[in-house]
Amino acid sequence: MLDSDDCILMLMGYLYFRKFQYDDAVNEFKKKAKELIGGSSGADLFEGYWLFIYEVLSESELASFRRWLSESKFVNRNRWLELKQRRISFVKREFWKKVRE
Repeated sequence: MLDSDDCILMLMGYLYFRKFQYDDAVNEFKKKAKELIGGSSGADLFEGYWLFIYEVLSESELASFRRWLSESKFVNRNRWLELKQRRISFVKREFWKKVRE
């Protein structure tokens, strides 16, 4: 699933493993998100995987990429962190409630 190159499939996989508390798998999805944003081609990859990266990484994990985010052409300075701080998600609340049950 992590090698699928499909942003939505990876996000759904993450949510599934999180719901059923497969911590090792959840950590692999977080690792993949960090690789996508932190690699040498991070700017190119972020555009295709922004939803997965944004939803999978916590505010503090996303903040560790603050310098890259502020230099990115794809985003305004620290905009992603502002969204995280406001607890804005692009996944429906009802779905997150089911994941957290």
